[in-house]
Amino acid sequence: MIIACTNGAVTRSCPFPSLGRAERPQQGGHRHVALTRSPGFPAARRPWVTGTPRARRNIVTSMVSKSLQQQMQDLEVAQPPAEVMVPQPEDLRRTTDPAQQAQALPKLIVLDLDNTVWTPELYQLRLPRSNSPKANRDVSLFPAAVDILAEIAEGEKWEANGTRVAIASRTHKTGWAMSLLQQFEVIPGMTIHGLVCGRGGPNLIEIQTGSKIEHFKRLRQNSGIEYSDMIFFDDALGGRWGNCEPVARELGVISAHCPNGLTEGIWEDGLAAFADAKASGDPDRFHAVVSENGVRPMRAGNAQNKAQGNSRQLAGTVKMWNEQKGFGFIAVEGGDDLFTHRSALRGGLTSDTIALGMPVQVQEGTDKKTGRRCATSVELVGSLPPRKWSTSSPAESAAPVDAVELPCLSLCQPFAALLLNGVKTIETRNQDILQPFAGQEVLIHVGRRAWPDDIGWRNQMAAAGYSAQEMEELAALPSSVRKGGVAGVVKLGETVTSASLAKSVSGGWPQVEQGVLASKEDMGRFATPVESAAWLVEPLNNCKGRPAVWSQLLSLRALPSVEDK
Repeated sequence: MIIACTNGAVTRSCPFPSLGRAERPQQGGHRHVALTRSPGFPAARRPWVTGTPRARRNIVTSMVSKSLQQQMQDLEVAQPPAEVMVPQPEDLRRTTDPAQQAQALPKLIVLDLDNTVWTPELYQLRLPRSNSPKANRDVSLFPAAVDILAEIAEGEKWEANGTRVAIASRTHKTGWAMSLLQQFEVIPGMTIHGLVCGRGGPNLIEIQTGSKIEHFKRLRQNSGIEYSDMIFFDDALGGRWGNCEPVARELGVISAHCPNGLTEGIWEDGLAAFADAKASGDPDRFHAVVSENGVRPMRAGNAQNKAQGNSRQLAGTVKMWNEQKGFGFIAVEGGDDLFTHRSALRGGLTSDTIALGMPVQVQEGTDKKTGRRCATSVELVGSLPPRKWSTSSPAESAAPVDAVELPCLSLCQPFAALLLNGVKTIETRNQDILQPFAGQEVLIHVGRRAWPDDIGWRNQMAAAGYSAQEMEELAALPSSVRKGGVAGVVKLGETVTSASLAKSVSGGWPQVEQGVLASKEDMGRFATPVESAAWLVEPLNNCKGRPAVWSQLLSLRALPSVEDK
């Protein structure tokens, strides 16, 4: 690659057009002109040719027709200045005023993990169940991610701007991801976990399956930062598993698509698009996806409806519900009934547990297909009571007269047995699905799959003084109970965040870890104390489990007496 300066204009040509950038040989006799590099990246971390891909494509190559020998002669005569500015397109220009630069920086940088910050994706790893992946052996950071995270950690402009870093990942390998965040260093003595927790606290780490929309809602609530002050980097664009498009469209967060991992080019383009949106003063500019092909505006969706005053919170009751088809109508005060679908049910409310006359809080919005008013979110007000069956004649109902319908939750072994034997006293989940069932009895279903980590719970029990023989006895199911069946019943307490629970108990995190039988890093975000637990008198075997909490019909004879509880 020959770089020269002719009459103040930067020109260059490549004598090795067939080679990629990393393969092009550097000729010792060539004199390289320093190009302007992006602010904040140390020269030692950058290649000898700098500038974004878009900027490099715009450099004039006027010396292609000259021979290599003539180019070298011209270069010797040119004597360029120490640093030459590379012209950039209008949409990539940076402000030179430090005060304006600080205003144009995001307050929250949200990063996906798999195939964005590191590679490979965690689900692709094939490790023994008892092992966790090791940084720089099983999983590696993308080179640009190292530079970017180091710049955020050390850069004065980021500190002056009060910029914080958050994690939003949908991986189901929560324990592995948390372990890697604590292993990878961005600068000596500071891990990625330390960078996030040092500026924003552990409440800015969202590692759980589900919608990225929900991740961002919690990040906004916990950080107090508006969507228009955030920027998001993710490798999934759109479609069923996409992230960038729905986050940009629905929430108005500038989202940068990195299909091949985080790169300096997409990082700079994302920051440029964010600065442009801020400078424009137009809120619609934040509903955009940044990619190698430029900035693509997205439809504002729900955020636009809210801005126009078309969305509001209303109190109502369930007027009609078709459990088979999964839709119904909500009666609201001072207005027409609102149509709703099971996809709008929130907070542990499901198509099985919703009932006529139930008090709910709804978010009124517009149906995307019909344009009519509807309830886009339906949440239960208060606790969900168990529904008992009562009929004058067995022929009038498919359910037996002596039956009760209770909420049911599935647990893997050995935690199901340890919970019902009173050893495990706290259940944690990454979502607050147990909040509606505070003070209620919930059935415990034994999952068919065993928990992959067979060491963590043993360590916690050993620390509490249990012997190896006691561990085996307490973790075993009774002979009458099989995997895939309903085995017991528990009474749940109030659901709070695990961090709040640790602050409220005298023993702090160690006490919570012994109640959960898991380390702080491996437990869920929300904790629910178990007030009492008992095995069923007659277990219901061969019962198919379901996700989250579902409604299960059970004979009253199977329930233990008050003395047994």
